Amino acid sequence: MELREEREEREIRVFDLFISLCQRWRSLLICLIIGAVVLGAYGWYKSGGSAPASTEPVDTSKKEAVWEDVLGPDAMGEVDQLYEATQEYTRLLDELNSISDANEKLESFKNITTAQNNISATKSRFTDDQKAYLAYLMGDTDIIPGNEDTYDHKANVESEEEASSGRHISKKYIVVGALLGLILAAIVIIIKYIATATVKTADEAEENLNLQILGRFDGSNKFYDKRKTALDRWLRRVKQKNKRKLSYDESVEMVSAKVQIAANKQDLKKVCIAVDSNVELEKVQNKDFLDAIVAKIGGTPEILVLNNILGRSDALHDMAGADGVILVLQTENSRFNDIQSERTLCEGYGLNVLGAVVVE
Repeated sequence: MELREEREEREIRVFDLFISLCQRWRSLLICLIIGAVVLGAYGWYKSGGSAPASTEPVDTSKKEAVWEDVLGPDAMGEVDQLYEATQEYTRLLDELNSISDANEKLESFKNITTAQNNISATKSRFTDDQKAYLAYLMGDTDIIPGNEDTYDHKANVESEEEASSGRHISKKYIVVGALLGLILAAIVIIIKYIATATVKTADEAEENLNLQILGRFDGSNKFYDKRKTALDRWLRRVKQKNKRKLSYDESVEMVSAKVQIAANKQDLKKVCIAVDSNVELEKVQNKDFLDAIVAKIGGTPEILVLNNILGRSDALHDMAGADGVILVLQTENSRFNDIQSERTLCEGYGLNVLGAVVVE
Protein backbone atom coordinates (compact mmCIF):
# COMPACT_ATOMS: atom_id res chain seq x y z
CA MET A 1 0.00 0.00 0.00
CA GLU A 2 2.79 2.43 0.94
CA LEU A 3 4.67 1.54 -2.27
CA ARG A 4 1.57 2.29 -4.34
CA GLU A 5 1.08 5.66 -2.65
CA GLU A 6 4.75 6.53 -3.24
CA ARG A 7 4.40 5.64 -6.92
CA GLU A 8 1.25 7.76 -7.27
CA GLU A 9 2.96 10.70 -5.54
CA ARG A 10 5.92 10.45 -7.96
CA GLU A 11 3.53 10.42 -10.92
CA ILE A 12 1.78 13.54 -9.67
CA ARG A 13 5.10 15.37 -9.36
CA VAL A 14 6.06 14.40 -12.92
CA PHE A 15 2.65 15.58 -14.12
CA ASP A 16 3.10 18.91 -12.33
CA LEU A 17 6.54 19.25 -13.93
CA PHE A 18 5.09 18.54 -17.39
CA ILE A 19 2.30 21.09 -16.94
CA SER A 20 4.79 23.66 -15.66
CA LEU A 21 6.89 23.01 -18.77
CA CYS A 22 3.85 23.49 -21.03
CA GLN A 23 2.92 26.71 -19.24
CA ARG A 24 6.23 28.16 -20.42
CA TRP A 25 5.34 27.52 -24.05
CA ARG A 26 6.33 31.08 -24.98
CA SER A 27 9.92 30.50 -23.89
CA LEU A 28 9.96 27.15 -25.68
CA LEU A 29 8.63 28.74 -28.87
CA ILE A 30 11.18 31.57 -28.76
CA CYS A 31 14.09 29.16 -28.26
CA LEU A 32 12.73 26.94 -31.04
CA ILE A 33 12.71 29.89 -33.46
CA ILE A 34 16.15 31.08 -32.36
CA GLY A 35 17.61 27.58 -32.81
CA ALA A 36 16.06 27.24 -36.28
CA VAL A 37 17.33 30.67 -37.37
CA VAL A 38 20.86 30.21 -35.99
CA LEU A 39 21.46 26.72 -37.35
CA GLY A 40 19.64 27.55 -40.58
CA ALA A 41 21.96 30.53 -41.08
CA TYR A 42 24.94 28.31 -40.37
CA GLY A 43 23.76 25.79 -42.95
CA TRP A 44 23.20 28.58 -45.48
CA TYR A 45 26.71 29.93 -44.88
CA LYS A 46 28.28 26.48 -45.03
CA SER A 47 26.55 25.61 -48.31
CA GLY A 48 28.41 28.41 -50.11
CA GLY A 49 31.86 27.50 -48.87
CA SER A 50 32.11 23.95 -50.13
CA ALA A 51 33.75 23.29 -53.48
CA PRO A 52 32.23 20.69 -55.82
CA ALA A 53 33.67 17.27 -55.47
CA SER A 54 36.16 16.38 -58.16
CA THR A 55 36.22 13.00 -59.80
CA GLU A 56 39.42 11.08 -60.12
CA PRO A 57 40.55 10.94 -63.79
CA VAL A 58 40.70 7.59 -65.50
CA ASP A 59 43.55 6.62 -67.85
CA THR A 60 42.35 7.40 -71.43
CA SER A 61 44.36 4.58 -72.99
CA LYS A 62 42.62 2.05 -70.76
CA LYS A 63 39.23 3.42 -71.80
CA GLU A 64 40.02 3.18 -75.50
CA ALA A 65 41.34 -0.35 -75.01
CA VAL A 66 38.01 -1.34 -73.50
CA TRP A 67 36.12 0.27 -76.37
CA GLU A 68 38.31 -1.53 -78.92
CA ASP A 69 37.53 -4.86 -77.28
CA VAL A 70 33.82 -4.12 -77.51
CA LEU A 71 33.63 -2.63 -81.04
CA GLY A 72 36.59 -4.08 -82.86
CA PRO A 73 39.15 -2.06 -84.84
CA ASP A 74 36.99 -1.53 -87.97
CA ALA A 75 33.86 -0.31 -86.20
CA MET A 76 35.93 1.82 -83.91
CA GLY A 77 37.75 3.34 -86.91
CA GLU A 78 34.41 4.29 -88.51
CA VAL A 79 33.41 6.13 -85.36
CA ASP A 80 36.78 7.90 -85.24
CA GLN A 81 36.34 9.06 -88.85
CA LEU A 82 32.84 10.34 -88.11
CA TYR A 83 34.13 12.13 -85.05
CA GLU A 84 36.77 13.88 -87.20
CA ALA A 85 34.04 14.80 -89.71
CA THR A 86 32.01 16.23 -86.85
CA GLN A 87 34.94 18.31 -85.74
CA GLU A 88 35.34 19.59 -89.34
CA TYR A 89 31.64 20.39 -89.43
CA THR A 90 31.99 22.42 -86.26
CA ARG A 91 34.97 24.28 -87.72
CA LEU A 92 33.00 25.18 -90.86
CA LEU A 93 30.19 26.56 -88.74
CA ASP A 94 32.63 28.76 -86.84
CA GLU A 95 34.17 30.06 -90.07
CA LEU A 96 30.79 30.82 -91.64
CA ASN A 97 30.23 33.93 -89.52
CA SER A 98 33.62 35.34 -90.44
CA ILE A 99 33.12 35.12 -94.26
CA SER A 100 32.07 38.42 -95.77
CA ASP A 101 32.05 37.53 -99.49
CA ALA A 102 28.63 36.33 -100.63
CA ASN A 103 29.92 33.71 -103.06
CA GLU A 104 32.35 32.24 -100.52
CA LYS A 105 29.65 32.25 -97.89
CA LEU A 106 27.29 30.36 -100.22
CA GLU A 107 30.00 27.81 -101.06
CA SER A 108 30.75 27.33 -97.32
CA PHE A 109 27.08 26.87 -96.60
CA LYS A 110 26.88 24.11 -99.24
CA ASN A 111 29.87 22.34 -97.67
CA ILE A 112 28.23 22.53 -94.25
CA THR A 113 24.99 21.06 -95.61
CA THR A 114 26.87 18.24 -97.32
CA ALA A 115 28.85 17.47 -94.15
CA GLN A 116 25.69 17.47 -92.07
CA ASN A 117 23.95 15.03 -94.42
CA ASN A 118 26.96 12.72 -94.47
CA ILE A 119 27.18 12.73 -90.66
CA SER A 120 23.48 11.95 -90.30
CA ALA A 121 23.64 9.15 -92.88
CA THR A 122 26.71 7.57 -91.36
CA LYS A 123 25.37 7.87 -87.82
CA SER A 124 22.10 6.19 -88.81
CA ARG A 125 24.05 3.04 -89.73
CA PHE A 126 25.85 2.88 -86.37
CA THR A 127 25.11 0.23 -83.81
CA ASP A 128 24.19 1.20 -80.26
CA ASP A 129 27.76 0.55 -79.11
CA GLN A 130 29.13 2.79 -81.88
CA LYS A 131 26.70 5.55 -80.90
CA ALA A 132 27.79 5.20 -77.29
CA TYR A 133 31.46 5.43 -78.29
CA LEU A 134 30.71 8.53 -80.40
CA ALA A 135 29.00 10.13 -77.38
CA TYR A 136 32.09 9.30 -75.34
CA LEU A 137 34.33 11.01 -77.94
CA MET A 138 32.03 14.06 -78.03
CA GLY A 139 32.28 14.38 -74.25
CA ASP A 140 28.56 13.90 -73.64
CA THR A 141 29.14 10.88 -71.40
CA ASP A 142 32.02 9.15 -69.69
CA ILE A 143 30.72 5.62 -70.23
CA ILE A 144 33.07 2.67 -70.14
CA PRO A 145 31.44 -0.65 -71.09
CA GLY A 146 31.34 -3.04 -68.13
CA ASN A 147 32.22 -0.34 -65.59
CA GLU A 148 29.44 0.17 -62.98
CA ASP A 149 30.98 3.40 -61.70
CA THR A 150 30.28 5.36 -64.92
CA TYR A 151 28.13 8.47 -64.77
CA ASP A 152 26.34 10.88 -67.03
CA HIS A 153 28.85 13.63 -67.70
CA LYS A 154 26.31 16.33 -68.52
CA ALA A 155 24.16 15.58 -65.49
CA ASN A 156 27.23 15.58 -63.27
CA VAL A 157 28.38 18.94 -64.63
CA GLU A 158 24.92 20.44 -64.14
CA SER A 159 24.76 19.21 -60.54
CA GLU A 160 28.22 20.61 -59.83
CA GLU A 161 27.28 23.96 -61.35
CA GLU A 162 24.09 24.02 -59.30
CA ALA A 163 25.99 23.22 -56.11
CA SER A 164 28.56 25.94 -56.72
CA SER A 165 26.12 28.56 -58.06
CA GLY A 166 25.37 30.02 -54.58
CA ARG A 167 24.28 29.41 -51.01
CA HIS A 168 20.95 27.81 -50.24
CA ILE A 169 18.81 27.23 -47.16
CA SER A 170 18.87 23.67 -45.85
CA LYS A 171 15.66 22.37 -44.28
CA LYS A 172 17.70 19.78 -42.42
CA TYR A 173 19.63 22.45 -40.53
CA ILE A 174 16.44 24.35 -39.75
CA VAL A 175 14.70 21.29 -38.32
CA VAL A 176 17.75 20.21 -36.31
CA GLY A 177 18.21 23.76 -35.00
CA ALA A 178 14.57 24.00 -33.96
CA LEU A 179 14.76 20.67 -32.11
CA LEU A 180 18.01 21.63 -30.37
CA GLY A 181 16.57 24.98 -29.31
CA LEU A 182 13.44 23.28 -27.97
CA ILE A 183 15.41 20.60 -26.10
CA LEU A 184 17.86 23.07 -24.56
CA ALA A 185 15.02 25.35 -23.42
CA ALA A 186 13.19 22.39 -21.90
CA ILE A 187 16.33 21.27 -20.06
CA VAL A 188 16.87 24.76 -18.63
CA ILE A 189 13.22 25.02 -17.51
CA ILE A 190 13.32 21.57 -15.89
CA ILE A 191 16.58 22.33 -14.06
CA LYS A 192 15.17 25.64 -12.86
CA TYR A 193 11.96 23.92 -11.76
CA ILE A 194 13.87 21.35 -9.73
CA ALA A 195 16.55 23.66 -8.37
CA THR A 196 14.34 26.62 -7.44
CA ALA A 197 13.03 26.12 -3.93
CA THR A 198 9.61 27.65 -4.51
CA VAL A 199 6.25 26.23 -3.53
CA LYS A 200 4.86 24.54 -6.63
CA THR A 201 1.46 23.43 -5.31
CA ALA A 202 -0.61 23.82 -2.15
CA ASP A 203 -0.28 20.09 -1.49
CA GLU A 204 3.50 20.44 -1.62
CA ALA A 205 3.37 23.23 0.97
CA GLU A 206 1.15 21.12 3.22
CA GLU A 207 3.49 18.13 3.01
CA ASN A 208 6.89 19.82 3.26
CA LEU A 209 6.02 22.65 5.67
CA ASN A 210 3.50 20.68 7.72
CA LEU A 211 0.98 23.49 7.40
CA GLN A 212 -2.77 23.10 7.44
CA ILE A 213 -4.21 24.63 4.26
CA LEU A 214 -7.09 26.81 5.40
CA GLY A 215 -8.13 27.84 1.91
CA ARG A 216 -7.13 28.01 -1.73
CA PHE A 217 -7.93 30.81 -4.09
CA ASP A 218 -7.89 29.37 -7.58
CA GLY A 219 -6.57 31.77 -10.18
CA SER A 220 -8.26 29.87 -13.01
CA ASN A 221 -11.69 31.38 -12.29
CA LYS A 222 -11.47 34.64 -10.34
CA PHE A 223 -7.78 35.32 -10.06
CA TYR A 224 -6.01 35.21 -13.41
CA ASP A 225 -3.93 37.66 -15.35
CA LYS A 226 -5.85 39.15 -18.27
CA ARG A 227 -2.75 38.83 -20.42
CA LYS A 228 -3.01 35.06 -20.31
CA THR A 229 -4.21 33.29 -23.44
CA ALA A 230 -6.82 30.58 -23.80
CA LEU A 231 -4.00 28.02 -23.82
CA ASP A 232 -2.70 29.30 -20.46
CA ARG A 233 -6.16 29.08 -18.91
CA TRP A 234 -6.65 25.58 -20.30
CA LEU A 235 -3.34 24.43 -18.82
CA ARG A 236 -4.35 25.81 -15.44
CA ARG A 237 -7.63 23.89 -15.63
CA VAL A 238 -5.71 20.70 -16.47
CA LYS A 239 -3.38 21.31 -13.54
CA GLN A 240 -6.34 21.71 -11.18
CA LYS A 241 -8.36 18.89 -12.74
CA ASN A 242 -8.15 16.38 -9.86
CA LYS A 243 -8.36 18.96 -7.07
CA ARG A 244 -11.43 20.12 -5.25
CA LYS A 245 -12.63 23.47 -6.55
CA LEU A 246 -14.39 26.12 -4.47
CA SER A 247 -15.80 29.38 -5.70
CA TYR A 248 -14.47 32.69 -4.46
CA ASP A 249 -17.28 33.11 -1.90
CA GLU A 250 -16.97 29.50 -0.74
CA SER A 251 -13.23 29.93 -0.21
CA VAL A 252 -13.79 33.09 1.82
CA GLU A 253 -16.42 31.36 3.97
CA MET A 254 -14.19 28.30 4.46
CA VAL A 255 -11.21 30.32 5.67
CA SER A 256 -13.38 32.47 7.93
CA ALA A 257 -15.05 29.43 9.51
CA LYS A 258 -11.72 27.68 10.17
CA VAL A 259 -10.25 30.79 11.79
CA GLN A 260 -13.29 31.28 14.02
CA ILE A 261 -13.31 27.62 15.07
CA ALA A 262 -9.59 27.72 15.93
CA ALA A 263 -10.02 31.00 17.81
CA ASN A 264 -12.89 29.63 19.90
CA LYS A 265 -11.05 26.44 20.78
CA GLN A 266 -7.77 28.16 21.65
CA ASP A 267 -9.32 31.35 23.09
CA LEU A 268 -7.56 33.62 20.57
CA LYS A 269 -8.38 37.32 20.77
CA LYS A 270 -6.23 38.64 17.95
CA VAL A 271 -5.06 36.81 14.80
CA CYS A 272 -2.46 38.15 12.38
CA ILE A 273 -2.62 37.40 8.65
CA ALA A 274 1.03 37.50 7.48
CA VAL A 275 1.37 37.94 3.72
CA ASP A 276 4.63 36.64 2.29
CA SER A 277 6.73 39.28 0.51
CA ASN A 278 6.72 37.23 -2.70
CA VAL A 279 2.94 37.16 -3.00
CA GLU A 280 1.95 39.34 -5.97
CA LEU A 281 -1.54 40.41 -5.02
CA GLU A 282 -1.52 43.25 -7.55
CA LYS A 283 -1.58 40.67 -10.37
CA VAL A 284 -4.65 38.94 -8.95
CA GLN A 285 -7.95 40.12 -10.38
CA ASN A 286 -9.85 40.02 -7.04
CA LYS A 287 -7.03 41.09 -4.78
CA ASP A 288 -9.40 42.10 -1.97
CA PHE A 289 -9.99 38.51 -0.79
CA LEU A 290 -8.18 39.27 2.48
CA ASP A 291 -10.55 42.17 3.14
CA ALA A 292 -13.45 39.82 2.39
CA ILE A 293 -12.13 37.32 4.96
CA VAL A 294 -11.75 40.04 7.59
CA ALA A 295 -15.28 41.30 6.90
CA LYS A 296 -16.69 37.78 7.05
CA ILE A 297 -15.09 37.07 10.44
CA GLY A 298 -16.67 40.26 11.76
CA GLY A 299 -14.19 41.22 14.47
CA THR A 300 -14.27 38.01 16.50
CA PRO A 301 -11.39 37.42 16.73
CA GLU A 302 -9.71 40.68 15.75
CA ILE A 303 -7.84 40.32 12.44
CA LEU A 304 -4.66 42.21 11.56
CA VAL A 305 -3.19 41.98 8.02
CA LEU A 306 0.58 42.46 7.78
CA ASN A 307 2.94 42.34 4.81
CA ASN A 308 6.53 41.07 4.81
CA ILE A 309 7.05 40.31 8.48
CA LEU A 310 10.64 39.23 7.70
CA GLY A 311 11.66 42.59 6.29
CA ARG A 312 9.64 45.21 8.19
CA SER A 313 10.24 46.10 11.81
CA ASP A 314 6.85 47.81 12.20
CA ALA A 315 5.16 44.58 11.05
CA LEU A 316 7.04 42.65 13.74
CA HIS A 317 5.99 45.20 16.36
CA ASP A 318 2.32 44.90 15.36
CA MET A 319 2.52 41.11 15.21
CA ALA A 320 3.84 40.89 18.76
CA GLY A 321 0.40 41.67 20.19
CA ALA A 322 -1.35 38.83 18.34
CA ASP A 323 -2.25 35.38 19.66
CA GLY A 324 -2.22 33.45 16.38
CA VAL A 325 -1.03 33.86 12.81
CA ILE A 326 -2.13 32.77 9.34
CA LEU A 327 0.46 32.66 6.59
CA VAL A 328 -0.44 33.70 3.04
CA LEU A 329 1.71 32.27 0.24
CA GLN A 330 1.58 31.99 -3.55
CA THR A 331 2.59 29.02 -5.66
CA GLU A 332 5.56 29.52 -8.04
CA ASN A 333 6.55 32.68 -6.09
CA SER A 334 6.84 31.94 -2.37
CA ARG A 335 10.02 30.17 -1.27
CA PHE A 336 10.14 27.30 1.20
CA ASN A 337 12.94 28.96 3.17
CA ASP A 338 10.99 32.20 3.56
CA ILE A 339 7.81 30.43 4.68
CA GLN A 340 9.77 28.30 7.13
CA SER A 341 11.55 31.40 8.48
CA GLU A 342 8.21 33.17 8.95
CA ARG A 343 6.85 30.18 10.82
CA THR A 344 9.94 29.95 13.04
CA LEU A 345 9.71 33.67 13.77
CA CYS A 346 6.04 33.43 14.72
CA GLU A 347 6.63 30.45 16.98
CA GLY A 348 9.53 32.32 18.58
CA TYR A 349 7.11 35.08 19.56
CA GLY A 350 4.80 32.48 21.05
CA LEU A 351 2.21 32.77 18.28
CA ASN A 352 0.13 29.79 17.28
CA VAL A 353 0.42 29.16 13.50
CA LEU A 354 -3.12 28.24 12.49
CA GLY A 355 -2.31 27.36 8.90
CA ALA A 356 -1.87 28.90 5.46
CA VAL A 357 -3.94 30.46 2.72
CA VAL A 358 -2.61 29.62 -0.73
CA VAL A 359 -3.06 31.68 -3.88
CA GLU A 360 -2.74 29.33 -6.88
